Amino acid sequence: MGDCYHELKNIKSSDESYEKALTYNPDNAFTLNNYAYYLSLRNEQLEKAAAMSAHSNELQPNTASFEDTYAWILFKQKNMPRQKNGWRRPSRMIKTIAGLSMNIMVIYCFSSGILMLP
Repeated sequence: MGDCYHELKNIKSSDESYEKALTYNPDNAFTLNNYAYYLSLRNEQLEKAAAMSAHSNELQPNTASFEDTYAWILFKQKNMPRQKNGWRRPSRMIKTIAGLSMNIMVIYCFSSGILMLP
């Protein structure tokens, strides 16, 4: 339900749905990851989001989307030293549509305007 409310831009109901789902199953990695990601998109409760994301990664290690969420939250926190030391797989490579390999953090830096092409 949280995802549906998020798509409808009903933030209050989305958050309430995630909170309720986590009371029933606090170890649901997908719920933890999605809720953490949506909080980070709004730049809200980033400490809570980081904790939920870290927990989802503990529950399901080596899940690329969960690792991406955690890296994104750390980036949003402007927590660069923690990213270097706390991110388990900083050199994870992904394939872009053009078939080029790029580091996830480089993509985030370009998409947020921190890095620009010459």
